Amino acid sequence: MLVKEGTMSKQGARPSLFGGYNWKRRYFRLTEAELSYFNPTDGSLKGTIYLHDCGRDALEVMPHEPKSEASESPRWRLAIQTPQRLLLLEICSEKEMQAWAQAIYSVLEINERKMNTHCNL
Repeated sequence: MLVKEGTMSKQGARPSLFGGYNWKRRYFRLTEAELSYFNPTDGSLKGTIYLHDCGRDALEVMPHEPKSEASESPRWRLAIQTPQRLLLLEICSEKEMQAWAQAIYSVLEINERKMNTHCNL
């Protein structure tokens, strides 16, 4: 079941030639089990983050970064720590970041309950 979809930027998994990390704009689809991201131009699937092993503590709302000389707008970021990797996301506005955080948190909360139910059987 689709929970939320929309555009965000994600930090690349590997450093660039100059040592920094690239940010890539992607189209995301959040379901109850995973967060998939696609090339916004051609719609091709670029990756999937499986959330079934993640609880509420996997989500972090990053501190707000104000405008800087290098950036014309504030940065609104989320981090999702899975057993496999750390996913950093950048969202265009505080309102949209809060909407994504709430949607992801609700999925993680459901997954945490499922994990606790399985452990108590």
